[in-house]
Amino acid sequence: MAMYSMQDANKYKVGFLFPILVAIWTAFMLVVTVSLFIPAINQPAIMIICKDGKSTLDIQNYNPYPGESITTYTNYCETDAGKTDITWQIMGVGFLLYSVVLSLLAIIWTMVANTKRQDKPQPFDYQTVIKKHPDNVINQNTDVFKKM
Repeated sequence: MAMYSMQDANKYKVGFLFPILVAIWTAFMLVVTVSLFIPAINQPAIMIICKDGKSTLDIQNYNPYPGESITTYTNYCETDAGKTDITWQIMGVGFLLYSVVLSLLAIIWTMVANTKRQDKPQPFDYQTVIKKHPDNVINQNTDVFKKM
C-alpha cells in the first residue's frame, strides 16, 4: 500500500483564483451582452436602484445610412421628481450582484471539487517509492522491484 503525503494531494487541487476570475468575467458578460437580448436579467439591479419609481426601457432604432442600423437601449426610473437615466447604474450594480453570487458559487464548487479529489486514489509514483526504498530496487533504470 502506497503512502501519500499532503504535498502529493495538494498538487491535484483546483485553486480558488481561476474560478473566481471566470465568475467575474461571466458576470460582466451577463450584464453587458446578455442583458441586450434578455433585459429581464437586469431586474435585480433595477429593484435596488429604482425603489420608489417605475422602471421603463426605451429602445430606439436608427438607420443613418442605407443598410446600417443602430439600436440604443436606455433604462429610465420614473419618479415624482422626473425621469432619470439609470442605464450605467444598472450595469454597475448588476455587475456587482452577479460577481458576488457567481464568485460564491465558484468558491463552493471549488471546495466540493477539492474534497472529491482528495477521496480519489492518487496515481502511483514509482520514483517516490524508489527514493524512499532504494534497497528494494533490483535495477533503478528499469524500476523493477524485488519480490518480498
